[in-house]
Amino acid sequence: MTVLRMAQGTALGAEGMGATVMAIEFAPPSSRGLYSAFPGAGASLGSLSADIVFLGLTQAVGAGQFEAWGWRVPFLAGALLLCISLYARLHVAETPVFVAAQDRQGAACMPLMDVVRAQPKALALGAVALLAGNVLYFVTHTFALAHGTSSLGVPRDVMLTATLVALAVQTVAGFSSAVLSDRFGRRRTALVGVVLCGGWAFPMMGLLNSAEPASITWALAMAMLAYGICSGPLGALLAGVFPTRYRFTAVALVFNSGVLVGGAIAPAAADRLLVVTGSPWSVAWMVAFTAALSLAALLRLTERHPGHLGAASMGTTAPHTSGQAQHTRQLEEESLMPAHARRTARSTPGTDTSQDCATEEVAAEEGAVADVARMATLFTPWALRAAVTLGVFDLIAKGVNTPVRMAEHLGADTGSLH
Repeated sequence: MTVLRMAQGTALGAEGMGATVMAIEFAPPSSRGLYSAFPGAGASLGSLSADIVFLGLTQAVGAGQFEAWGWRVPFLAGALLLCISLYARLHVAETPVFVAAQDRQGAACMPLMDVVRAQPKALALGAVALLAGNVLYFVTHTFALAHGTSSLGVPRDVMLTATLVALAVQTVAGFSSAVLSDRFGRRRTALVGVVLCGGWAFPMMGLLNSAEPASITWALAMAMLAYGICSGPLGALLAGVFPTRYRFTAVALVFNSGVLVGGAIAPAAADRLLVVTGSPWSVAWMVAFTAALSLAALLRLTERHPGHLGAASMGTTAPHTSGQAQHTRQLEEESLMPAHARRTARSTPGTDTSQDCATEEVAAEEGAVADVARMATLFTPWALRAAVTLGVFDLIAKGVNTPVRMAEHLGADTGSLH
């Protein structure tokens, strides 16, 4: 049973992170957090559904009958979900950004060794960044459940009900924080969650030790709120750390390293701390310490490949840019437009900008001349030579007129071509 469970966990870790990476690579640049939220929400809803089924069956047939035969019912019913998931997985195409990278660089024969050699520091920082959320999650779902039922004498049904509420909160929090990261930034949103993970460890233990059902429910729900805020943006954040060629392997390795420490080591360490110290506050200190480590790792983790995640288009504004920085970015974007396009972009809503074809052509020609004069520097001859060598003008004539589409045709780097 242990071997089978390990095999199941290995498969889940690879396929789960693969789903997240594929969703992010398919996503528009301004919605990567939103797209990454769906695989996480699916996992949370799966856990929530499983707990509801187990709790319902236990109450329907009784604890004795459930242990005798009732536990088989959820597993057999789960086979239907397996068929649906397998059908979906077999009909999902590879992402365009991965196909383009494969055509340009070829498939990585040993992506695990490639990422270990190329970005060992990023792997380590990513795994440590996940510690806070994973430790709090498994302490809540493993240690707290065992501590409540065995040490505090809380009925198992009470603990399962509290866990159900906590999972529902986690689902909403994880989805919401992933979406909010599109606006406020991945790192900033994750940092808020990490601080909450460490800060809630002590109130959680106090509420848990009260052995009151309402206090226990509140303790677990707030813990999962912190975990959801922390974990929601991390998929999109880590996807930007690694290049397309081995992103799947790298992100899966980072996530599973964090889960291994949080899921296998943290609950056992919590039990040992409770035995040695005799105080549950030692467990709270352990959670707070891991949160401090994750905080430091997140501050040092850098997105090096955010522009190669998918449908990045020319002039896309970073979702977390605001204030003066956003205004500066807007001016930079407009400086790359023809003059008539800038005038159209700056026109007020509701203004009738329709012109006849002759007027548009004249404006376009005048704008092009002005743009060339404005942008003419020592770099201009090099850029023109590169454009001629690559046949950029022929592509524009054929309607291939964005850096992303040009890069796909030419096998070039999108950012450099832009």
